[in-house]
Amino acid sequence: MDVDEFRTHGHQMTDYVANYLDTSHVSQIELRTSRRPLPDVTPDYLRELIPRTAMAYRYRSRSDYCNTAPDGRKV
Repeated sequence: MDVDEFRTHGHQMTDYVANYLDTSHVSQIELRTSRRPLPDVTPDYLRELIPRTAMAYRYRSRSDYCNTAPDGRKV
């Protein structure tokens, strides 16, 4: 990419960001027809994607982590 091409792409990116900031206050109805700034997910959507064995680690007590060395040895 030469300097002129870099400059052209830089101007395009700056215009894109400026236009986004100008339209970020647009109502949700208008955003549905153009673009949505926030993801369209619900809380806990990842829970069903994580294996049950990984959830077992969630219920460990704080002392289990404080009394374990980085290599897994009990201290």
